[in-house]
Amino acid sequence: MTKDKETSNKSRESARSRSSSKNRSTVASPSSTTNTLMQAPSEALPPHESFENERWWHGMLPREDIVGLLEKPGQFLVRLTEPTKGKGMKLVLSVRIPTKHHHFVIYKDTNNMYCIEKYKFATVSELINFYVSTKKCITKKSGAVLISPVPRQDWEIRHSQIELGKELGRGAFGSVCIGTFTQNNGTVKNVAVKVNQGKALNKEIIQMICKEARTMRRYRHKNIVNFYGVAVEQEPILLVMELVNDGALDSYLKKNFDSLSIGDLALMCADAANGIEYLHSKLCIHRDVAARNCLVSDARVKISDFGLTRDVSDKVKQYKIKNLKQKLPIRWLAPETLITATYTYKSDVFSFGILLWEVFTGCVSEPYPGLTAAEVNAKVKQGYRMDPPSTMPLTIADIMSEHCFPGAPEDRWEMTQIRKTLEEIANQSSFDRKKTKDKELANDFTRIMDVDPAKAREADLKAEREEREVKKEKKSDKDEEKEEEKEKDSEKRKVEKESEKRKKEKA
Repeated sequence: MTKDKETSNKSRESARSRSSSKNRSTVASPSSTTNTLMQAPSEALPPHESFENERWWHGMLPREDIVGLLEKPGQFLVRLTEPTKGKGMKLVLSVRIPTKHHHFVIYKDTNNMYCIEKYKFATVSELINFYVSTKKCITKKSGAVLISPVPRQDWEIRHSQIELGKELGRGAFGSVCIGTFTQNNGTVKNVAVKVNQGKALNKEIIQMICKEARTMRRYRHKNIVNFYGVAVEQEPILLVMELVNDGALDSYLKKNFDSLSIGDLALMCADAANGIEYLHSKLCIHRDVAARNCLVSDARVKISDFGLTRDVSDKVKQYKIKNLKQKLPIRWLAPETLITATYTYKSDVFSFGILLWEVFTGCVSEPYPGLTAAEVNAKVKQGYRMDPPSTMPLTIADIMSEHCFPGAPEDRWEMTQIRKTLEEIANQSSFDRKKTKDKELANDFTRIMDVDPAKAREADLKAEREEREVKKEKKSDKDEEKEEEKEKDSEKRKVEKESEKRKKEKA
C-alpha cells in the first residue's frame, strides 16, 4: 500500500504540471463560419487530463449503446453518465462480468484523488492502468476484473474530426449545419451535422440523439439518408450524416414546383415510398412521414429524421405512446393514432397520403389549410379527409384517397403496393416535358400556344381527367346495360316458371 501511495503522489504532481489547453479537443461553433472554438464541459472531466487518445473512453454514450459493446467478461469502458435534473455528470467505469454489467462511479476526493473503493490515484488513466495490470477486483462484492478495453466503434466520431460551416436550418434538435468529416483513412467528406445547440444537455436529449444514431446505423438503402456517426465525447453532441444537396423536400418544392413535371413529382413520391417500404421490412415504424423529413438530391428523395422511429416485432407490429403530453405532428397523423395513440405500419401509410398531398401542392401550405390543429384532430377522427389537389393525376389521387386514407387500417395498401404503382406511373408518364427527347419542339409548342409550362401541365391534367370521366361514364353505361339485361333475363325466367307452374296445375 505504501508503494502505491508514493507512486500516486508522484503521478499527481506530474499530472498537475500538464497544460489543459493543449489537451482539450475542440469543435467549430455551428453559429459561425469563422471556426470559433468551443471547450468540452470542464466540470465533468478531470481538468488536467485528456481522454481523447484512450481506447477505453466513450464520452457520453448512454447505457443502451454500451451494453451492446460489452460482450465478453472483463471488457470495459469509461463514460460520462447523462445528467439528470439537479445532478451533474459523473465518470463511470462499465465492466462486463459473466452474468451482467457493472457500472462503477469514479469519485474524486477532497485531495483531488480518483478512486472507486480503496485505491487512490492522481489521474483516471492511472486508476484504469492499475486495475488492468494488477487484475485486482474493482470491488470485493462485484468480483469485476478489467481485462481489455472496448475501443471506439467506427460510428463513434471525435469532435476533432468535424469542422462545421454555415447553418442550413433549425429544428427541435437544435441546428443543422454543413460540415466536413475527416475519416480515419484521411478522406474528407462534405456532411450534414445535427448539433444540439441552444438547449441544456440532459439525459433525455442525449438518449434521444443516440437513439436516432442507433436507428440510422442499422440501415443502408438508396432512399435512406446515410449515417456516418455520432460525436458524444463532449458538448455539443454531433450527429453526422450524408449531405443531400438540395435540402428538405418541402423547401425544394416551394422553390422549384413550377419547373417539375408530373413524372418528376411521381418519381419523388415513389422514392419516398421505397424508403418507407424498406423501413417496414426492417420492422421499423417511422412515425413522422412528411415532406419536411425527406431530403432531395438531383430530384431524387431520401427519408431522414429518425427521432420518432420505433422498432416493433413480428408478433406485436404496433407502438403505443406512453407520454400523451409530448408534441405530435397532428396534421400528419392517422385517425387511429389520434384516437388510441397507437402507431402501426398502416399509420405510416396514412401519413404518406398526406405527403402525396404536400408534393402535388408544392407545399404552399400546411395540410388541412384553414383549420387549426385542434380542428384537424376533431375532424379526422370524424372521418374528414382532404380532397386530392387539382394538380394531382387521377391515378395518384386514387392512391391517396382510396388506398392511404381509409379509416380502417386494414383497408389501406401496404407500402410495397404503393411504391410499385407510383413507379409505374413515373415510368409511363406522358407529362414529362422536362425529359422529352425533343426539348426544342416542346418549347416551340409552348411558345406557339402562348402558355407557360404550368398552364400547359394543368391543361394536360384537365384533358386526362375528362378522358377518364368519359371512360367512367362509358363503363357506367355498360354496367347499366348489363343490369338491364340481367333484369330482362330475370323477368323472362319468372314468366317461364309461372307458365310451367300453370301447366302442372292443369295436368
